[in-house]
Amino acid sequence: MEPFATHLLLIWIAQHPYWVGIAIFLVSLSESLALVGLFIPGALAMFGIGALVAAGAVNLWAALAWAVAGAIVGDAISYWLGRHYRERLHTLWPFSRSPQLLIDQGMAFFHRHGGKSSCWAASSGRCARLFR
Repeated sequence: MEPFATHLLLIWIAQHPYWVGIAIFLVSLSESLALVGLFIPGALAMFGIGALVAAGAVNLWAALAWAVAGAIVGDAISYWLGRHYRERLHTLWPFSRSPQLLIDQGMAFFHRHGGKSSCWAASSGRCARLFR
């Protein structure tokens, strides 16, 4: 999110405390979606929400629950998309711009390392959305 948009989001959250859970859920969900998280980074919004938690305007445990729920739903949607479009994935952007050899090497890496490769991808920051 752009700093101005994040600022507006935080003002809106402060003015509408009953919607804070949904806002946290949506920020976390969009951050967790495959490829969407590359273009809509929610880290700045979550930092601002953390400031609201520190100020006592938002309950910590409720914020964590909404954030975890959003991340789980975003990851589940990303998984479903990958599973559904598995055979056609190489024809869709941005994968259609990659050489087939690169995609084959990525698939071989995941087959070779299994769950470890998913853990590495999830902890690799901004690029994690490309690996899920």
